[in-house]
Amino acid sequence: MAPKKAAGGKTAGGKAGKPAKQAVSEADLKRAFDIFDTDKDGCISKDELKAVLMRAGPGLTPMSDEKVESLFTTLDTNSDGHLSVDELSAGWSKLMIADTEVALKATEADIAAAKAKWDQLVAEGKIKEDGKFKKATMGAVMRAESEEWGQIWSDNEYASYLKEQMEVMTGDSGRNPEASQAQFIAWWPTFVKYVTDFKAAAEAEVAAAAAAKAAADKPKYEGKLWECKLSKLPDAIEAAFGGGKTPLLVDVTYAEGEKDSGFSPLETFYSYSSHSFVEMKKLIVQVSMKKEKTLEEAKTEVRNQLLASLKTGGHFVLLCSNGVPPFDKYIDELFLPAEAFDAVALRTAIGTEKIEDTPFAKVVASEVNERGGKPPPPWGTILNVDSKTRTVVVTKFLPEQYEEFLIENSGLPWDKLQAIKVVAEN
Repeated sequence: MAPKKAAGGKTAGGKAGKPAKQAVSEADLKRAFDIFDTDKDGCISKDELKAVLMRAGPGLTPMSDEKVESLFTTLDTNSDGHLSVDELSAGWSKLMIADTEVALKATEADIAAAKAKWDQLVAEGKIKEDGKFKKATMGAVMRAESEEWGQIWSDNEYASYLKEQMEVMTGDSGRNPEASQAQFIAWWPTFVKYVTDFKAAAEAEVAAAAAAKAAADKPKYEGKLWECKLSKLPDAIEAAFGGGKTPLLVDVTYAEGEKDSGFSPLETFYSYSSHSFVEMKKLIVQVSMKKEKTLEEAKTEVRNQLLASLKTGGHFVLLCSNGVPPFDKYIDELFLPAEAFDAVALRTAIGTEKIEDTPFAKVVASEVNERGGKPPPPWGTILNVDSKTRTVVVTKFLPEQYEEFLIENSGLPWDKLQAIKVVAEN
């Protein structure tokens, strides 16, 4: 009586007339067989067995080529070079010793992805009728990944990686190795991991660079002299004001050698903004040197800018350039109250319902009395202090010089100020 045929047209393993011992459920056996049998010819080749057992995965140590060869020889009981369903079932306990169950779970999705990639390469004509994966195809795959993710391999790395991986895939160190579909499927997850790791490293590098830039850009709100970039100035001003201090901006936003040649980027920002500003150095020259204005007229100009800020909520900016304005001559309850430099007092005034109950009441009254019955100025009638009003002093003395020149001679209330070094963006 002729022996029975196993699935796939093979003679069942084991002694003639005795069915193979089944140590696994039909469902698990079918799933495992389908995973191994990548070309769906109804049997498992040695390459197909290696595709599962020789790759690494979570919880799995890949078997060596020699061990898989030995295992295959043991399982292939009729020595025809292929494994049938019955042979796989009969040798299941040996496969479990090889930790195949972990391998099957780890590789099932990867094998499906590798098959899909193989089919794609065939459809694109990159795998010819002989069904071999060659160096030229490998080069095309590498180039496609580089185009998507950037330069993964340098010119020197490209050739060596291509040669290395073709040898890993085929075991052939010759000049023109060719991989079968099963060898490709065994190798493809390794390549995907390589590219995925490159992508993860590249993204981590970008994230680290962004974090470093963010840290560099973050204003240093600590110590006697803070520091921030021009773009972060609003945050620094609010931090100082919130801490009960009036910002003294130490302006170093100008290019080297251009400190005295016109407005710096910081000064330009204020001159083109809706904030109220006074060029104090220019005003002092007009009063003391050119005699173009009286001190009273200069104080009135300062007062009017302060009133505009109280009404509209902009910054009240005193641009000192590299001069030392005598603020003690300008600080006056009718023109420039000392409370204008006191962030705590200014915050209190902001929370007061009526301007008459704030330190700025006499400033408003002086302007009203001065114009008599004439129409109000452009800013209109001031009923209270706008919540966004801030006093800001700007100097172009260097960070190591501003104290020496300003503390003794300017008359500024230093205990009320927070110095902030403002730098250009680049």
